[in-house]
Amino acid sequence: MNFILIFFILDILISINLSGQKFRRVAVTDSGAGSRRMLEGYVAKFDEYSAASFTLYENNYFSFVISIQNNLKVSDGEYRFHGDTLVLKSYYPEKKMPIKLMVREREIGDSNIRNFDIIEDLAGHQYPNSAININQDSVQCFYGDMECFGSSIKSIDSIKVVIGTGISSGWLKVSPTKKIMRIQLQTEIPMDRYFAMRLRLVRREGGFDEVYE
Repeated sequence: MNFILIFFILDILISINLSGQKFRRVAVTDSGAGSRRMLEGYVAKFDEYSAASFTLYENNYFSFVISIQNNLKVSDGEYRFHGDTLVLKSYYPEKKMPIKLMVREREIGDSNIRNFDIIEDLAGHQYPNSAININQDSVQCFYGDMECFGSSIKSIDSIKVVIGTGISSGWLKVSPTKKIMRIQLQTEIPMDRYFAMRLRLVRREGGFDEVYE
């Protein structure tokens, strides 16, 4: 089945499953999210094979995970309290994905690499199906730059990462180099499993319920 169609179906299932769910508070072990400290954690179980959970951190950051029939999707963003109502709103796609460009020396096994390694994030997760757009979209490359489409590349002056589902970085200027370039997404969230969300939850004893958009 088409990859995009699978995630479209999952988005529908997420909306159906979240509607009217009750999230109960659970104990959290503070492993942290970067420099952020965990504050509260909540879980809702839909059935034997599907569940959702979210964690609130200091500085108004949240992470959200939903698993439907072993298909995992994630989100993160900013939360706000308005009285007893909690609002969760994803960072993306409204926000541009921050990226960092690094370089490394060429090695013996790099014969198929022209200029770019496969995109990675801070957790080391790779994004072979995400695109590296080069020189104001004149070229688009995948698997690093092992597969490229568009005009021939004589020089590289700017790059942009397009992850899919509307998520992308801004344009980044590139200095000339003969070394291999490594693009790193500045997140540990697996962005190829990301979904945009805006949820309102009403606080009740022991958790939240009456979820509505």
